[in-house]
Amino acid sequence: GWWSAPEGGVKITATTMVTVLEDHTLYARWSPRTFSVTFNSMGGTTPIPTWKNVTSGQPYGPLATTERMGHTFAGWWTTPSVNGVLVTEDTIMTRYYNHTLYARWDINTHTLTYLSDENGSIEGDAVQTVDYGADGMPVLAVPNTGYHFTDWEDGFLDSYRLDVANTCDLTVSARFAINQYTLVYHAGPNGAVAGDLSQTVNHGQSGTAVTAT
Repeated sequence: GWWSAPEGGVKITATTMVTVLEDHTLYARWSPRTFSVTFNSMGGTTPIPTWKNVTSGQPYGPLATTERMGHTFAGWWTTPSVNGVLVTEDTIMTRYYNHTLYARWDINTHTLTYLSDENGSIEGDAVQTVDYGADGMPVLAVPNTGYHFTDWEDGFLDSYRLDVANTCDLTVSARFAINQYTLVYHAGPNGAVAGDLSQTVNHGQSGTAVTAT
């Protein structure tokens, strides 16, 4: 309103009687306005609180909290797009109207690591970085000569592997086993074979001697 002095004085209204019988000045006084600020979580959980009142020319103060699966909160912004201004609790409110702040999110990334022991190797990208919920690239567990693939240590039985819709880091090893062979010795009708007639040996290993008589 209008007052008779910059400080103190008397408030002047339309019905105030003029008692100063000379030219004089009235002084405007101002009260800061309060506006509502609404929070849009942009895919996150319902903000707590969903809105608050903020006084113009004052800091925003504590802002709402929200969460989003697979994402890291990147602050409240004046626009939902890549433009806009980041608003913190210390930001002075200079938007003199009711308005909305928008959450922004950075998607989490996860590392997929595929290992093998000394008896094989990994074909493909053995270390991969993927966004939350995204698919990895296929890999293949390849055995060395004389070995064969048995399984991945998490129980997956196919040497070809493609992990999809990843939501956490993964480290997994391929396992291999040495090939084994059976040596069987038979004698014809006119002789005999002495020794171990049925032998199991590993790849590259020698059997035990037998004698044909």
